[in-house]
Amino acid sequence: MEQQGGPLEGRSFSDGPRRGESYEGREELRAYIGDRRAAAADGSLPLLGRLRARREAREAERRLFDSSRRAVGESRAAAKRARREARRAERGCEAARRAQSADARRTAAQRAGVYRDVEALMRRQSRAESRRAEAWSDELSRAQRAQDLIGYSLMYEDGVCESAPGTFSETLSFSDINYRTASPEDQRSAFNAWCGVLNYFGPQVGLQLNAVSLARDEDACMRRTMLPETGGASDVYVREYNRMLADKAAESTQGITRERYLTVSVRAAGRDEALPLLARVRDDVADMLRRMGCDVRKLDGMDRLRLVRSQIAPDGDLPFDYGRSLVSGETTKDAVAPSSFDFSASLDPQGRFFRINNAPAAKDVFAQALVAQSWPSDLTDRALASITDLPVPLNVSVHYHAYDQGDAVAMVLKKLAWMRGEKARSQQQAFRQGLDPELGVSLEVQHRESEASDLLDDLRNRSQHLFGVSVVVLVWGGDLDELSSRVYQVTSAARKAGVRLSSYDLRQKRAFNSALPLGFDHVRLDRTFTTAEAAMLLPFSSRELMQEGGVYYGQNQLSGNPIIFNRKTLKTPAGFIFGKPGAGKGMNNKGEIFNARFGNPDDHGIIVDPKGEYGPCMEAWGGRSFELAVDSPHHINIFDLNENYSGAGSNPVLFKSEFLVAFFSDILAPDGGVTPVERSILDRCVRQAYSRWSPGTPPEDMPTVADFWNLLRAQPDPEADTMARALEMYVNGTLSCFAHTTDIDADAPWASWSTKRMGPQLAMAGSMAVMDRAWLHVTENEGRGVRTWVYIDEIQNFEGNPYAMGYLQKYFAEGRSYGLIPTGITQHPDRILGNDTFRQMLSSCEFQILLDQSYNNRMHLKKILSLSDTELGYIKDAEPGCGLLVAGPAVIPFRNVYPKGTALYRLMTTNPNEREAEARAAREEHRDGRA
Repeated sequence: MEQQGGPLEGRSFSDGPRRGESYEGREELRAYIGDRRAAAADGSLPLLGRLRARREAREAERRLFDSSRRAVGESRAAAKRARREARRAERGCEAARRAQSADARRTAAQRAGVYRDVEALMRRQSRAESRRAEAWSDELSRAQRAQDLIGYSLMYEDGVCESAPGTFSETLSFSDINYRTASPEDQRSAFNAWCGVLNYFGPQVGLQLNAVSLARDEDACMRRTMLPETGGASDVYVREYNRMLADKAAESTQGITRERYLTVSVRAAGRDEALPLLARVRDDVADMLRRMGCDVRKLDGMDRLRLVRSQIAPDGDLPFDYGRSLVSGETTKDAVAPSSFDFSASLDPQGRFFRINNAPAAKDVFAQALVAQSWPSDLTDRALASITDLPVPLNVSVHYHAYDQGDAVAMVLKKLAWMRGEKARSQQQAFRQGLDPELGVSLEVQHRESEASDLLDDLRNRSQHLFGVSVVVLVWGGDLDELSSRVYQVTSAARKAGVRLSSYDLRQKRAFNSALPLGFDHVRLDRTFTTAEAAMLLPFSSRELMQEGGVYYGQNQLSGNPIIFNRKTLKTPAGFIFGKPGAGKGMNNKGEIFNARFGNPDDHGIIVDPKGEYGPCMEAWGGRSFELAVDSPHHINIFDLNENYSGAGSNPVLFKSEFLVAFFSDILAPDGGVTPVERSILDRCVRQAYSRWSPGTPPEDMPTVADFWNLLRAQPDPEADTMARALEMYVNGTLSCFAHTTDIDADAPWASWSTKRMGPQLAMAGSMAVMDRAWLHVTENEGRGVRTWVYIDEIQNFEGNPYAMGYLQKYFAEGRSYGLIPTGITQHPDRILGNDTFRQMLSSCEFQILLDQSYNNRMHLKKILSLSDTELGYIKDAEPGCGLLVAGPAVIPFRNVYPKGTALYRLMTTNPNEREAEARAAREEHRDGRA
């Protein structure tokens, strides 16, 4: 009878994995053992067959036992090797530290006359430092006087603060950037840059981030924003405008202003030793933030005192002066401290909140400090912004404690060695129970070992550092109900981001001092993060513009806050306003003119108005409106000249000749067909016309076009005779509007110049004449320190005229040094964006208002201004008055809609339907009156 066997019948163990050394080989052996045992128990087999199957099963069991024992041994050996590697890394780090300061320690040891063990000394120093920090926190917690409870020792006038004995700090204020609307590439760039800021800090330098939201003083803000009345007829428009601003301010984010601060701290024996350390760190960090697009400012002593005071009395002021304090003996703590703090159990037995008694200097407030107790595994870059964007007064404080990189690697290696040891013990225990050793290792241990291995790889190969991160959120309220409501909003927002905030019960003093922007952490509830994880607490969201002396440009579509910006703060304040017909271009432009006219009463302004739509506004706002036409009673002499025309130290005649040659060339050949010989003749006649000119020449003695024409006729060149005949109609004919002396008050502070009725032959010449008149105004104002706004409507009309384009380019390139703020306005941006000269001008301007745009125009603007797809969405099918404001590095979506039914709106609107409806209503009112 043929002997029967299992699936491994007739196979040698050498046919499979050698002696079952792999996990799969051991599984195969188990299957074989089960098969042999079944064969040995099968009564249908012959006796010899069953005995053979039993012998083979026993032999396979011995080999499985040997294989498992070797696996356990190898696991133990791997754990042992990991421990040895950790010890070597630790010894290497210690050796590196000893090598870095060997000379200094040797000198100290020699002076002391004793030998000290370096490692023990460092441990003692670390423990001593921790004890000093703990002692300082305990001292503040035990303080009875309000002044003694505030967590710093001294605040110097230059902004250096001794936050604790031996710890000195400085604070930087930095602005927000447009992170929410940036492209994914720009967001990654900003995130990596913030990682670079964090990686800059080592264990010897502390870093504290504060995102402070405070209630804005509405009355003071409105006083700075509202336009002053002049006592004239234009006050009706000023009052309407101020009412509109008040309404818009009421619609903003409950009057909240948001500021961001970085406080850096160093340990030093004294202030003199700390100063160079702080200066280096401060300058490096400020440079990194500026490269990210932030405006950075170092806070001096008064700034830091105001900031600390705002955390104690959010609505209080700071009646302190360093100079007077030398006489009065008042300290900085006397100035910032409240009347008292109330942390008593009678107020709250659980110690969850406290009261700040500020009366009579300011209102009393209740406050509660929350701490971050747990964090999600999938922390996002919106975690911090989800809290700071709330319309709630609060202070989010983040302390970063950087670990030494060598210590961090050694710590991870120790943890990894311990995990592998645990894994080996679990495998051994499973084997003793007759189980597969791999099955004895829990999934949690395997997961933690994988995480530790990944962390070790990050630290060694991916430029990641380890940080201990501690977060405190300080919230205020006028009463307990308001405080409770705000705390609920904050904790709910944090919970949505996966962060659990809880009250720091019975230790509110420590949490309060940790929240103050002083650079010292009294809580130290650290959660260990890598650089990338710590950088997820990104302090950026959307940029705000609220500048002193600025112009109102509408409301920020992201935050709802008003946009108040001063173009004079830009390096290049020249700008453009783009918008399709009906997009609200005229309303936005006239709104800026209105603001500039009444908000900057010392400034002057001139409007090049080819369509004649600005005259009524200028007249209503106390300016002048002039019309240039062949039959107009207004005349300007294009030969008018002053000594400031070309700037100090230059010959004004030479520069004036450049304009006049371009002016006459445009009349003679608008397509640029004037030859070099003809230009030379024109230049010669211009210089001869000014032969008797000198600084101070009165307007009535200036040369005129007629004088120039007579000189041109007297030239012997045949080309001169041809040009004289061509210019005759502009001197004695029907187009002689420029052949007169100036007979109007052309130096009016604010004026619009309409060229609507100049006709096609003189339209461009008229615009150039107005721009030259504006340049005379600009150069005259520059000598008096007065800024001049020049608005050029329908600027696309200059395209195709090389003489006019050259003069326009000079306006935008050189105007800044003369105090000129030029603005080009067009409803045909495709012609601007398709012209090389215009694109060059646009790329050098730092101010643009972009309203609704077509697809092609959006693509052009995206390339020239580096706009993201999210930002482009705000100028796609946008409502009238909505779009993007580009002001230097800031790109802000805005909504600037004026309320209808006001005299200001009726004056500024150019909507034909609204004009028709207004005229119809006026006719009906007149008819009813007659009836």
